[in-house]
Amino acid sequence: MSIKSLIAYINLMILTIVGIFLFMNIFEYIHLEDSESMFLLYFIGFPAAYIYHKYKPMEFKELLKKIKQKFQS
Repeated sequence: MSIKSLIAYINLMILTIVGIFLFMNIFEYIHLEDSESMFLLYFIGFPAAYIYHKYKPMEFKELLKKIKQKFQS
């Protein structure tokens, strides 16, 4: 695995965590009512999304094909 792929997957994990926090905030499991905490999530999320998009190792369709090949064999 190359360094760029590793960076992409780390940023994908960060985006997943940010998404979980936003999802929990929508359904009021956690309360991020102040604008500073929401800004922090966006401040972390947007650069992570940009870095993931820049260094992603493959397109989503290619990933689905590889997963399908693994299950068929």
